[in-house]
Amino acid sequence: MEAIPLDEILLTELIAKTKLAVAPLRYSQSTFHQFGLAWNDLLQYFEANGQNFFSEDLAKQFVQQSRQQLIIGTLKMWRFRLYQRSIEMLIEVHNTGKYAWRVYRTDPNASLSMKFKTIYNEFQTYLLKNGKGISTCDLYGTVSRHILTYVQNELSMTISELTLKDVGKIINSFSLSLYWEGLFCLIKRET
Repeated sequence: MEAIPLDEILLTELIAKTKLAVAPLRYSQSTFHQFGLAWNDLLQYFEANGQNFFSEDLAKQFVQQSRQQLIIGTLKMWRFRLYQRSIEMLIEVHNTGKYAWRVYRTDPNASLSMKFKTIYNEFQTYLLKNGKGISTCDLYGTVSRHILTYVQNELSMTISELTLKDVGKIINSFSLSLYWEGLFCLIKRET
């Protein structure tokens, strides 16, 4: 029987260790459940590729395949982000034995077209010129980014074409993704 290298770990074991490592962050049951679903999808991907042990390369391949599904429209952005975050968690626990929460995106506006990035930047400048604090600008920035992304990707129109019904759709979409944008925690702390 061939010896297993010390750095190799069964994917199921790494998932169990990751669950323990993220427990102190006190994610909601719903969020924890979503991570579990993502890890199950990864397990299926590994099994389909004949792999039981964790492989960072194969995990990144899973994310890349998910990105392709996002591009062609067969995967929603929230699920892609869930896959990304879930894999990043596993990789960090695998490499360090622990997990610390952080924002992984370097440019949160990367998915916006140049036109919508310009609108976003002008809005942020307006807020700063009118004396809004950094936290308020960050909060408004997250809300406006979500609105612009929704208008661009889901409604495929310009801001000037919006109707009251469209605004209702945006608010509904936003309310469903509050937690994923981190606003739920912010609002909870403020109350």
